[in-house]
Amino acid sequence: MEQDGNRSVSFIGLVLRGLAMGIAELVPGVSGGTIAFMTGIYLQLVRTLATFGFASMQMLRHPKQFWLHHNMSFLASLGLGMGIGIVIFAQIIGYSLAHFPPVIWAFFFGVICTSILHMARQRSNRALVLFALPGLILGLGFVALPVADFSGSLPMILFAGALAICAWILPGISGSFVLLLLGLYDDVIVAVTDRDLQVLATLACGCGLGILLFARSLAWVLDRYADQLLAFLIGFMSSALIKLWPWQDPNAASVFSAPLSPVGYTSIVGQSAYTEFAVLAGLLGVLALWLMTKYAND
Repeated sequence: MEQDGNRSVSFIGLVLRGLAMGIAELVPGVSGGTIAFMTGIYLQLVRTLATFGFASMQMLRHPKQFWLHHNMSFLASLGLGMGIGIVIFAQIIGYSLAHFPPVIWAFFFGVICTSILHMARQRSNRALVLFALPGLILGLGFVALPVADFSGSLPMILFAGALAICAWILPGISGSFVLLLLGLYDDVIVAVTDRDLQVLATLACGCGLGILLFARSLAWVLDRYADQLLAFLIGFMSSALIKLWPWQDPNAASVFSAPLSPVGYTSIVGQSAYTEFAVLAGLLGVLALWLMTKYAND
């Protein structure tokens, strides 16, 4: 399925896409941009975000012009779905990761595997050979970064918001993983569940700043080098699989030594591997992405 930034998608279709993107962004390693790409609205999303700039402030005096120029019907529908997904599923995802993590990780492992295969089929072999490998190498370096701890710092939440929105836009790079690297993931999840408006407003301001600085540059690159950029991001996305492998050793010295077999997970971690449920969840992830692509025009 090639992207078409001009085609119309129904209100319900956009809300459902936003719902899936919101859920995806709650899990470190899964990108809302990937969901947007898989469901056929990626170019429209990037080009819409690229319309925002400092001149947008002047347009606020003419609400109708502002609404039409910035395709706000599209963004509002998508934002509504994302808000519903984040508010409803934040506690569910948090509970699942705390009590049976292999199952939730397996679901998203299936989602990302399907995303990689789907995106790769649309790229030229030359682009994959030249750009996917560098993307994979850079991605492995990214996931191997040590986790910092800036919890409780509002300036860092502002900065993290700017970085996270850039990651959110790009397929294969997770905004929540950026928060995790900065030690702010738990702060944001708690802020969502507790309705901490100070933290959420700071994060939103950072996201707005990131859009202003990044979206136009990305739209320019996509218009000229889409095949190369997306091939690079396929490689980058592939590196996330090492973090999404369902059975991980939490005390491993590095991300590369963390993946375990189900038997090894039970032995080392001392918890059930939920092997049957994890396999089923992975297959459900594959099915979910297949359904998204099959009904992408709805």
